[in-house]
Amino acid sequence: MGSVTVYGPPISPAVSRVLACLLEKDVVFNLVNIDMSKAQHKSPDFLKIQPFGQVPAFQDEHTTLFESRAICRYICDKYADRGNRSLLGRRGGGLVERAHVEQWLEAEGQSFNPPSSTLVFQLAFAPQMGLPQDPAAIVLNEGKLAKVLDVYERQLQESRFLAGDEFSLADLSHLPNSHYIRAGGKEELFTSRKHVARWWEEISMRPSWQKCQEYSDETRTLDGSTLCISSWRKLKPEQEKHASNRHHQRVQENPNLLNMATVKVFGSPTTAELQRRRDRCPASSQEIEFQLTRVDNHRGQRRLPERRPLFTWKQKVYRWWEAISSRPLRKRVVQMQQEPPRII
Repeated sequence: MGSVTVYGPPISPAVSRVLACLLEKDVVFNLVNIDMSKAQHKSPDFLKIQPFGQVPAFQDEHTTLFESRAICRYICDKYADRGNRSLLGRRGGGLVERAHVEQWLEAEGQSFNPPSSTLVFQLAFAPQMGLPQDPAAIVLNEGKLAKVLDVYERQLQESRFLAGDEFSLADLSHLPNSHYIRAGGKEELFTSRKHVARWWEEISMRPSWQKCQEYSDETRTLDGSTLCISSWRKLKPEQEKHASNRHHQRVQENPNLLNMATVKVFGSPTTAELQRRRDRCPASSQEIEFQLTRVDNHRGQRRLPERRPLFTWKQKVYRWWEAISSRPLRKRVVQMQQEPPRII
């Protein structure tokens, strides 16, 4: 096998993004599954290569990386002469063509990913984890994603792919979340837009993505049960009850699962809302962190907590902040922000 190793479950959208890129570039790799139900992603050894305790993590000989899009850029640059050579733009395209790819890759990360990630969790992961779906969150983020896809529809009227007439990393990066959203029963977001539908059909049929599905079409979910991703749909009531019971059993076996949530409450310290939020949580969830944002009901003013200690209570973080915030360029930017706007 090669020197490249990817750590993480292939069911993860971020992991499958990296796998698709490696397959597109014909790079041989090892895949090491990380059992997140056993908190392997929080183990000391894993935190050495992924300090945030998330997936994927990536190793190439002595190089370690995290964040899937950064990993994909690295793969495209290091293995530029392998496989698909135009993922970051054709060599003859120069800086402009690369900038077009980066522009749409950034659009995926900043505009497409936030609503689509919420939908992926609500439509796919939440039912399988025994968690109730949030209909309001689904409707809200479906609307947000529709607006993004309207922009894509206009762009794809002008070009075969997002960044031009060649398949690029910008297109590839959309594959995981789009796949799960469609499998979750929201195909109309794509099929109702002629050019988006054509684009999706073309990119999803690429051999690299089809091969990627062999890693994840039948894999293990977070609680260890076998799941065929391609057939994900909203659970029936009896299935939802079974999933809920399974989730409570997992919590009893691993109470640390409840340490992953932070509940934000807005109100005064005497408000009953904080107690109501606590009452809604299971009795074993006392480890959930409740962050209270004080609200002064008089005049409707909100007094936000002091933010400076977030930087000052960690010596090295404070040193880093002092170093970057004292740079002349930042001082100039702050000065410009304080100046009255000029009409040009």
